[in-house]
Parts: sequence; structure tokens; C-alpha cells
Amino acid sequence: MMKQQRYVCSKCGRRIKYIRTKNKKLIPVDFDPVPFWRNENEKGRIITASGTTMFCDLEGAPNTETGFGYMTHFATCPAAQRARRDAV
Repeated sequence: MMKQQRYVCSKCGRRIKYIRTKNKKLIPVDFDPVPFWRNENEKGRIITASGTTMFCDLEGAPNTETGFGYMTHFATCPAAQRARRDAV
């Protein structure tokens, strides 16, 4: 069994992991998966464990979710949000 590497964001200290996208790029994501409801008309995005990016809702009726995926850490990192706010 392969041991999973553990990573921590150098800016905020939260646990993260990396997923290789379909384009072969590694992207940092939050460590814990979240439920999602696929919806091509939404702005929300999720990255599946297999590296597929999907447009989705992050809230919906219980037990009807499409699956579980990962939020990109760029979207949830408090330090990144501060940097974007300061740049304006």
C-alpha cells in the first residue's frame, strides 16, 4: 500500500494535498473532500480525485449529491484572499 504524502500550506498552515489534473498539472486542494451537485450553469468548481474539473453547486438536497470532490486551495486559503484584497 502506498503511503500518502502530507502537505501543509506555507501561507496559512492548513492541510492540503495535490491532485494531478487531466492537463497533467498538480494543483493544491483542501485536504478534506466536500459533497457537490453537478450544475454546468454554476460558477462553483470542484476537482475530482481523478483530476476532472466540474462546474457545480456546493449546496443541495441531502443524499442527492453527484459525488465528493476537492476545493482548490487557491479559492479557500485565507492568505491568498488577503493578497487578492490587498492588490486591489
